[in-house]
Amino acid sequence: MVVAAAWNLPVIFILQNNQYMGGTVYTKTYVVKDLSDRAKGYGFPGQTVDGNDVIATYELVKEYVDRARSGGGPGLIVANTYRLSPYFDRSPGQPSLENYRTEAEIEEHWKDEPLARYQKKLLEMGILTETDVGKFEEEIKKEIEEAAEAALALPKISYETYIKTAVAEL
Repeated sequence: MVVAAAWNLPVIFILQNNQYMGGTVYTKTYVVKDLSDRAKGYGFPGQTVDGNDVIATYELVKEYVDRARSGGGPGLIVANTYRLSPYFDRSPGQPSLENYRTEAEIEEHWKDEPLARYQKKLLEMGILTETDVGKFEEEIKKEIEEAAEAALALPKISYETYIKTAVAEL
């Protein structure tokens, strides 16, 4: 960001603020309430957007892209969202390693999930129909099934064989 500011580069920094840094809520590690205020220290603009609002995010990114392309220099966009999936993966049947978020908190944020929210908006605008949604869902389901079948058809390789192959390629 220092170099981009000093050289007035046409760069847009996008910080996806998913509310957590590993297992720590970001407000415990940053004194600044609005992370886009960090841009002020570099002398370029910064703005925060609801990262779950596809249209608002597009409009702000477009504004910053147009500004950068016209010689306006760098900018910072902070897209506030929420990490719905666990940070720590777990084996099936094992307890979650996440003890810093409640199920209720996660469930509450699912109500604001960006794809469903965007789909609802497109339906309200008449750009998308329920028939379209059904068609897309079927296409996606088929694509996922085909990808899973292809992955499961791959030959199984032991960890030891993988390591030996990887080391031999070095």
